[in-house]
Amino acid sequence: MHPRRSLPVLLAVTPALAIAAGCQTGSQRSTAQTPTVNTGLDQVASDGPAFPRGSVAGMPEQSTEELLALMEEAQQNASVSVAEPDQAPATPAITAAPQATQADPTLDTTSPDAQSNTGPSMAIDDAPSTPTPVAEPIELAEDTESDPPAPAEPEPTPRERAEAGAHELGSFLRAEAAFSPMPVSELVRLGALEIAHPGVLGEDEPGVSMPPRDEEIATEWRTFATAVRDRLDSADDPAAIADDARALADGLDAWRPIIISSAHLCTRVDGFGNFRELPTFNDEHRFLAARPISFIVYAELDRFSHTSASRDSEWGYEVALSMDLRLYHVGSDADALVWRKPDQLITDFSRRQRRDFFVLQRVDLPATLGVGSYRLKLTIKDRASAGVAERLIPFEIVANTAALRE
Repeated sequence: MHPRRSLPVLLAVTPALAIAAGCQTGSQRSTAQTPTVNTGLDQVASDGPAFPRGSVAGMPEQSTEELLALMEEAQQNASVSVAEPDQAPATPAITAAPQATQADPTLDTTSPDAQSNTGPSMAIDDAPSTPTPVAEPIELAEDTESDPPAPAEPEPTPRERAEAGAHELGSFLRAEAAFSPMPVSELVRLGALEIAHPGVLGEDEPGVSMPPRDEEIATEWRTFATAVRDRLDSADDPAAIADDARALADGLDAWRPIIISSAHLCTRVDGFGNFRELPTFNDEHRFLAARPISFIVYAELDRFSHTSASRDSEWGYEVALSMDLRLYHVGSDADALVWRKPDQLITDFSRRQRRDFFVLQRVDLPATLGVGSYRLKLTIKDRASAGVAERLIPFEIVANTAALRE
């Protein structure tokens, strides 16, 4: 047995030996006077050899105080221990007091390492024991489960997709109008989009610089688009859109030049579209030479202007025109002016704007005109808009009546 491992046995035996020694000493004193017997406790304190196992007969008499002193010294020496390098000292365990046992004769009290130790014995040269594995701290894994996904948004309806596309197209057209050399075209397209998808046009006027004519056209078209939009959204008869279309036409006609939609040489005129035209030969009028020539010039006009006017204390609309007639003889090199009728002023007043308009002018040509081809040039001027319209009416002067039968 290793000397260090016998120390707990000695410490456990010491109290029992003390009690036994006391009892035996008293017995011996009461019976007979015997020589003093060494109980071995002095030997324990000295460097002498240990007693044989179980021998207590020769232990000297010791007082209880000496035994307590030795036990206290042994307790103090038990606090000294040797720990192996890099190893934490073991935590002392609280155990029940060991029962008294006989002293271990193998205890080497001469060794400087033979010290009392009430805890687990350990020596530097002992075989290293397997260290108790220390459990690593267990870290609870964080809850890596993500939040449940948000419910998917419902797919847009066809109407919602159409509305989004219309507004995107409207923004594109507005941007194009800002940099287009002719922005009125983009604004007209934008107005058409407003009819299909209300709200695309917006409430504000587009901040685009345009000539007055183009600006007026854009304004009239915007008015028409919003009017049609409102009619389609209401319970109105869709045919009522014709009224809006007519108002749009009237507003735009103010910026369109006047035109002569038709012109004829007639013998009689009873009203708009009601006239009797001179006979034609191969789509041309023919007259006999050396005779006076008379006819009525009938012309239907379109895109003429109306202006507000008052006549006889009544308010209405006035059309103010002028008409000029010139006759040209067609030559091989150039046409020659042979007759002219100066400007004739034409004024018409009505409580309502006229939709149909025609002009009349009687023409009397001299009999001195020679045989050949002629062109009558009709020029109409709109005095309100300064527009001008022209029309050529060809005819021939022939030498005999045979040409009038073809």
